[in-house]
Amino acid sequence: MRLEADDIAEDRAAAELATALVAGDCGWIPPSPAAQSLAKSDGVFVPDVARIGLINHVNEDLPLATLAAYTPVKAGQMVATVKIIPFAVKRPDLERCVALAREAPALALAPYRHAAWR
Repeated sequence: MRLEADDIAEDRAAAELATALVAGDCGWIPPSPAAQSLAKSDGVFVPDVARIGLINHVNEDLPLATLAAYTPVKAGQMVATVKIIPFAVKRPDLERCVALAREAPALALAPYRHAAWR
């Protein structure tokens, strides 16, 4: 298979989108090579379902899958993954998804906090 000039290979595209999803948020472990987003601490997963929908509507070849909203998670648990279906995706589609991911956080983690009991 030969990639066109505006094609991005599947692994690179998945890694770029996964990195954009967790940029600047200390609640996430940097994405694994498998383009998975992992929780840094125990807590509750709070995704922006509308933003995830926007990302997923750009191109069906660039799916972002997540746990259900308000799922309790443990540190190191996968909460989201990007799995590119074909061997490559078009650069404009990837750039649009990355821009949507950077515009506002799509993934959030509400870490558990210890409460002081009286």
